[in-house]
Amino acid sequence: MPKCAIITALNGLQTPDLITFATVLRQLPHGARAPLEYLTFSERHRRKNAILHVDRQWCVLGIGVPTATLCIRRLHRSAFSVGPTN
Repeated sequence: MPKCAIITALNGLQTPDLITFATVLRQLPHGARAPLEYLTFSERHRRKNAILHVDRQWCVLGIGVPTATLCIRRLHRSAFSVGPTN
């Protein structure tokens, strides 16, 4: 998948915004493979597909928020954070 792709669906569910994408991604268990639908700017009218392999042991899902004073991006463990369930 190209780095400038726009993700339109994950696991058969439409993802119109980042919150919806994070919610759908959060429901996928470790090791799951989910279909991912996306498009690129160069081919806006052609939907492409890929397979997303969920690896929860490599990286914990979170939402980065820039701080105004130090301009450091911190990873906040929010309602969308997903970690090992063990």
